[in-house]
Amino acid sequence: MNSLTPKEFEIIYDQYSPAVYGMIYSCVKDQKIAEEILQEVFIKYFSRIKDGQVTFSFCKLLVFARQSAWNMTNNNFLLTNFPSSVIHAKIE
Repeated sequence: MNSLTPKEFEIIYDQYSPAVYGMIYSCVKDQKIAEEILQEVFIKYFSRIKDGQVTFSFCKLLVFARQSAWNMTNNNFLLTNFPSSVIHAKIE
């Protein structure tokens, strides 16, 4: 399943997006951010399928979504709690 038709994408999205959204929301606790991450996850994941980098796996999709949610959460935490000079400082 290296290349998905638009109909196959729609079927997979309809079937799996509620579970993926729920997992993302449990990480970020914000509906709008969870929806944005969900959209980004499906676009990036299915782009990788189209490019032949991965084949579809619900488990892989969940791992990718969880990593994306955690990355967003960690980035937001850093940006709100530390000055940018600390975040971007080079360790010498």
